[in-house]
Amino acid sequence: MRLERLLPGLAAIVVLGACGGGQDEPAPACAGDEPSRTATYVNEDVAFAAPAGAEVQSDRFDGPLPRFAKFGLHVRGEGTVVVRVPSGQRVRIVGWGGAADDAREAALVETASACWTAYPGGLAFAGPQCVRVQVEGPGEQRGSARFGLRRDC
Repeated sequence: MRLERLLPGLAAIVVLGACGGGQDEPAPACAGDEPSRTATYVNEDVAFAAPAGAEVQSDRFDGPLPRFAKFGLHVRGEGTVVVRVPSGQRVRIVGWGGAADDAREAALVETASACWTAYPGGLAFAGPQCVRVQVEGPGEQRGSARFGLRRDC
């Protein structure tokens, strides 16, 4: 068979391949904000940038809670993520979407990316203690992790 007769058919195949041929859109290219190997995953779409149970590095901080343990929160997916600390401990959330000075809860409203997004923040606290940080979302996911504040858990 001559090449001229094959060319129209080959052109149609090439055009379908270039347009995707009805396949799903490719996944977005993600880079930069993935959790580290030492991160603590509380569910498949939320991770803290600190190892569970170990003492989190802290520094002096102004205010009634004199210490601050800074560690990031990584989130991916679609929906609201809520982070909470127990009411019976002298611990407050600073950052991670928390707006009040006396925050025991921080809501990251409507995350909407298949890529990991990092949120700065941490915990203001008084005295050595272990704290269980609870996470709800995105969607129906739930989880928690313990972190050491000036001590191991």
